[in-house]
Amino acid sequence: MNFDEIIDRKQTNSMKWDALKERYKSDDLWPMWVADMDFKVPEVVQKALHNVTEHGVFGYHFPPASLREAIVEWMDKRFEWTIHQEDITFTPGVVPAIHQLISVLTEEGDGIIVQPPVYYPFFCARQHEPSHIT
Repeated sequence: MNFDEIIDRKQTNSMKWDALKERYKSDDLWPMWVADMDFKVPEVVQKALHNVTEHGVFGYHFPPASLREAIVEWMDKRFEWTIHQEDITFTPGVVPAIHQLISVLTEEGDGIIVQPPVYYPFFCARQHEPSHIT
């Protein structure tokens, strides 16, 4: 990855750059409100995506076993943390993951602390919250 390459993402429908004016009434700001990188993905990722798009069928997919194996190995090698493949759960994003955790780990009437500064959807994702979260 080339972290020195500056990529202008304005006028590309980038939430990070093109929604500044609407969200904050100015486009002369540093868009640090969303975790969106301005770097190209590694070439190996581009090639993998190209292979999928070249196939032309965009059906439902599931994570291959090799992904779970890689995660188990990474956690052991990087953090000396032993986990099992069956303990890994995939989610489409951090907000749905938090929703799942709240659903599993809390009961009606439990309190939840959100300590700012945090990603803004943590405060306004009511449509993702379990019915007992108020």
